[in-house]
Amino acid sequence: MRMKWKCEVRKIQYTDLFSEEIKHEHSRLVSRIAGLIAKNALFSRDEVTLIESAAILHDVGKNFIPKPLLLKKSKLTAHEYKIMQSHTLAGATQILQTIRTLLAAYIIALQHHERVDGTGYAGMTNIHPYAKVVAVADVFDSLLAKRPYKQAWPPEKAVFYMQENIHKQFEASYVTALIESIDEILDLYEGGL
Repeated sequence: MRMKWKCEVRKIQYTDLFSEEIKHEHSRLVSRIAGLIAKNALFSRDEVTLIESAAILHDVGKNFIPKPLLLKKSKLTAHEYKIMQSHTLAGATQILQTIRTLLAAYIIALQHHERVDGTGYAGMTNIHPYAKVVAVADVFDSLLAKRPYKQAWPPEKAVFYMQENIHKQFEASYVTALIESIDEILDLYEGGL
């Protein structure tokens, strides 16, 4: 038995705007359609939201395909088709790199106020190296900055503080790396970012 339904089919004109406007409309529509399918397939509400949110990125790899190829009006050659097929792997690779960055950001945000002696915010001693590096950078910059509750410290005083707090607050190797980079770091304050 075949189901019948009424629907209005919208004709989308694929013009030179394809690479921006139409591509983004396509991604938004695929996202919403996938969400509705997931909802009607009885996925949980959280899963529906997850699928809909993730589906908007399904064609992100097309950003790595040359625009002339995306806009080509004639049939693709075998070589061009291979290039077009590569958008799935390119997109997945880009998303994987983004996930890796977000995971590192998660760890850093969670642990950057931990201290190597275990007296940090959560009392952790198993601190990820990324968070230990950022802890050194965060405290150093905070010491050099004027705040409503304190004056800016001169770099020499800040470095001395960092050295005094090795094995208490900071990992020794990262304080050493800060000192080895001090000229480049101080240039950031003079020349801007």
